Amino acid sequence: MMGKRAKEKIVCKDSVTLKSEVVGEAVTGRRGKYRVAFKGDRQDPQCLAVLVNSPISNCQFPDPSRNTATVILTRSNGIASTRHFANAMCFFQDQPLRGCATLRKHDILHIYIVLSIHPCAF
Repeated sequence: MMGKRAKEKIVCKDSVTLKSEVVGEAVTGRRGKYRVAFKGDRQDPQCLAVLVNSPISNCQFPDPSRNTATVILTRSNGIASTRHFANAMCFFQDQPLRGCATLRKHDILHIYIVLSIHPCAF
């Protein structure tokens, strides 16, 4: 899947006005990682990395439990580093992998493990 790039955006919501603002956009590199640089400090807003789209035609549905990741865009939180990391996000394949239906009958945890081993990764 080398060369295929997913798109993400960084959205911050003001905690007082609840107004959302896109403060950055990114495209994953060959290994599925992305970087966004910011000037200034976002202080209080809640900011999320959000999946925008997948470059894989049969992998277009964001996983509802992993389609966003909280990101910290402030230095006013006691953390000395200016580098912050977002949790992994992913898309579901349009069609389940073979064997998932059988596993689902037995144990939901096994489905999670199978999907983690064979995800639509970039």
